[in-house]
Amino acid sequence: MSDLAEKKNSRGFTLTEVMIVVVIIGVLAGLAVPNYFRAVEQGRANEARTNLNIIHMGEKILRLNTAQFWGPGATTIAAANAALSVDMSARYYDTINITRNAGVDYQATLTRNGVEGGASSKWFRYNYTNGNANPVLTEGGNY
Repeated sequence: MSDLAEKKNSRGFTLTEVMIVVVIIGVLAGLAVPNYFRAVEQGRANEARTNLNIIHMGEKILRLNTAQFWGPGATTIAAANAALSVDMSARYYDTINITRNAGVDYQATLTRNGVEGGASSKWFRYNYTNGNANPVLTEGGNY
């Protein structure tokens, strides 16, 4: 009789309690997952910012040596590495466009590719005008 009494008195979770826990977990996941993916994309955007800094340093050195900037228009990371004597790697931002104006100004743009679900509309651009100490960074598109 004591076994039957113990089974009757032992109580698990009710369906309502389990449903409330599931709802709470769902709400937390709904809040956390978008923030996680946004943080991942912002981390990947650092690749573009870093590569734009590398391009800027390479352009400054090239201008010291040749009195003009390099700017073929649409190009590849490998071509930019060779022309500017730099070592950029590109996994997420590999579409590059570098243009120059009369050898004294240049504009470099890197655009996000579709690797790992990337937003191909995201881009970063450096505009450098002769005489300015630093290029101006602009960005557009969506993460």
